[in-house]
Amino acid sequence: MTNQELLLKTAYECRGKIIQLVTEMEVMIDKFIAEYFIKDEDKQTELINLIISSQIGLLAKKSIFEYILYQNKENKQEDIKKLIKNIDAIITERNVFAHWPVSLSIESETLFIKEQKLTFVKLNRGKHNGVWKLGFEKPFSESQMNLLIRCIDGVNKT
Repeated sequence: MTNQELLLKTAYECRGKIIQLVTEMEVMIDKFIAEYFIKDEDKQTELINLIISSQIGLLAKKSIFEYILYQNKENKQEDIKKLIKNIDAIITERNVFAHWPVSLSIESETLFIKEQKLTFVKLNRGKHNGVWKLGFEKPFSESQMNLLIRCIDGVNKT
């Protein structure tokens, strides 16, 4: 297997793992929202399938989730703020994994081989001389990825 093939294989695995874990978190938020508004399980399922999971984006779900958490006076405000801050960070990183292409440049391949870091790139919308300009690069190491996974797991267990 070439270095580039190994880099791509690693990117596929990392993307899949992160997106799956965030999806699990999102499903738990969907259920939490439905349970808040409806006690009947069949109606909860209908609400989730017809509206929550299909019509509401993750950021809006997070806002609804936060609102509901604040409605329960037993919840400590500092705990809610910490949880929401973690969810915001997870959403930001998830968007990198879901939407940014992995870099296959020589520099990125070298970084991957030497430091086991994947580099994701965000391209600027404007074109420069007919080609997309590199807007931002974000390298991820295995330890950063594991930290993100632990953070998602922590939110999923909350």
